[in-house]
Amino acid sequence: MSSNHPKRQHYVPQFLLRNFCDSEGYFWVGDTETGNVRKTKPGSNFVINDLYTEHALDPDTGDLTKKGYKYDKAIGKLESAAGTVVNEIIEKARGKKCPELSEKDSNTFKRFMLSIARRTPESQRRVKLSESFKNLFYEAAKGRAEQQGYPLPDRNTLFQDQQIVELMQKLQRNVDAKFAAGDDSHLIQDEENFCRETGLWVGVIGIPKRSFVIGSHGTTIFKMMNNKQSCLPIAHDVVVLASPNPELETFTILGQDEDWFIRKINTATASQSRWIAGCSEQLIRSLMH
Repeated sequence: MSSNHPKRQHYVPQFLLRNFCDSEGYFWVGDTETGNVRKTKPGSNFVINDLYTEHALDPDTGDLTKKGYKYDKAIGKLESAAGTVVNEIIEKARGKKCPELSEKDSNTFKRFMLSIARRTPESQRRVKLSESFKNLFYEAAKGRAEQQGYPLPDRNTLFQDQQIVELMQKLQRNVDAKFAAGDDSHLIQDEENFCRETGLWVGVIGIPKRSFVIGSHGTTIFKMMNNKQSCLPIAHDVVVLASPNPELETFTILGQDEDWFIRKINTATASQSRWIAGCSEQLIRSLMH
């Protein structure tokens, strides 16, 4: 089964990353922590082994090697549908036309945008509980041990056991993968509400030597008039914002008067992301912290 499911799983999809490449398929990637910048291809970036793989624990043997791929399949299915919609938005935007998506396609993109906001490790860290998973794991193990009359070692002793640490790490991966795939009744309801209550605003850059970057945070969050806005750059010259007006699908050509807006999105992307990528080396270097 493993041969049909790659270990390397992109938390920012490759089809999206390719929209930030030059004509030869390369882009510039910057590490905002170290300031390092390099030219590379999308395949080796924004990727983690077994990110959406489910790890099963055999209760009899304690075996942790069994893996499941339902979350990876669910995410891949959404990506496949969203890729077509993203291409349509880009094509219409570059033709200076409002995309005018069908309700189905609009909801597909909204679900994809919400998925990106849930699935990257950095965006997950923004929404996780303040209490660490390690504390939650210990309290759960303690409760289970008390039920079975088993004397659980103290916290420090327990986490010196490498098998326990490995178990905890894999269980945390399962929780994160489940969240990324939206596999929960509350998340499904949130998704339905988001699709129903959100409109889309599409902007295309209409001035030379300007471009957007994509970040490892995925969805970019920034402030506009004291309100938080979320957007997803889907190409080096196209961005989509979540609009509070569900009846409205808006299209804007970003000219010289909106140059500040382009810079604001790029700055916010860089401030929230360890890694940023784009087709301009100069732009990537200018965004290093």
